[in-house]
Amino acid sequence: MRRALVLLTAALALLGLTGCESNEARVRKLLARAEAIEDTAPADSLIALADRILKLDPRSAIAYDLRASAYQTRNDLRAALRDYSSALRIDPDFPEALEERAGVYEDLGMLDSAAADYDRLIELQPTEPERYLMRGLLYLELDKSGLAVDDFNRVIKALPDEPEAYVYRGDAYSDRDSLNRALADYEAALKLAPGLSKIYDHRGLSFADHGLYDLAIADFTRVLEIDKRNAGAWESRGDCYAELKKFDQAAMDYGEAMAIDSLRADIWAKYGHAYLKLGKADKARLFLGRAAGTGVRLVDVSPDSVRNWLGQLK
Repeated sequence: MRRALVLLTAALALLGLTGCESNEARVRKLLARAEAIEDTAPADSLIALADRILKLDPRSAIAYDLRASAYQTRNDLRAALRDYSSALRIDPDFPEALEERAGVYEDLGMLDSAAADYDRLIELQPTEPERYLMRGLLYLELDKSGLAVDDFNRVIKALPDEPEAYVYRGDAYSDRDSLNRALADYEAALKLAPGLSKIYDHRGLSFADHGLYDLAIADFTRVLEIDKRNAGAWESRGDCYAELKKFDQAAMDYGEAMAIDSLRADIWAKYGHAYLKLGKADKARLFLGRAAGTGVRLVDVSPDSVRNWLGQLK
């Protein structure tokens, strides 16, 4: 009997099921399990697993990173930020945690903090073109188009056949009112990837920003030939028709956009405004009222504009 117990204890030890196993060994096994299921397990399961690891090892930067990623999946951005920051306090040179925290900062509108994380990432990985691409995109959000151009130049030097780098540099040139240089970059991107709808979309937006609405409409139409369920292209083409006072066509495009993305208050507002201009008061009141009264945040259209348009219906 004693021999059987000894053999059973030995077998359990090999399986990691006895109290003789060290915390370090348990942590390794739990981390291995986390790695195996990270892409498929529900966020709550990953959070529970990370909690187990942190109970055994409160200084596991990987566990904090795992839990932060799960919180991010649940869109609990504050909790994700807290855990990414905990991981980085333990390991300041943890590139994955820096990258993910920068993304959370962006989602929270904390763009300067995101920029600081990207700066640190580039210090750690100065030869990685992806890092410059991410920082360049952030510089576009910060209206620092000159710095964005510098970063996209580095990407293009390292990856001359990457079409998106030319697209984004084109956006930066457009923001600097260098439309001809922007168009040259969009053309370079099209030579590399003639079927990539993003190129036409971004060029269309640049044309629209410079008041070239007919050219923009042609590009958005090309996007929709490639992908008819691109709500943004329907909306952007509608915006161009509205600028040209072609409100019947604008209304049709906004209707298509709304059929694909029914939760955007901006589309409701633009749709209602088009009907207002067409003299269709009932439909205008319906969609403008929805934009004003549901509590969904407006981004492109100001709440004051919506209230003003509603006032015109009284």
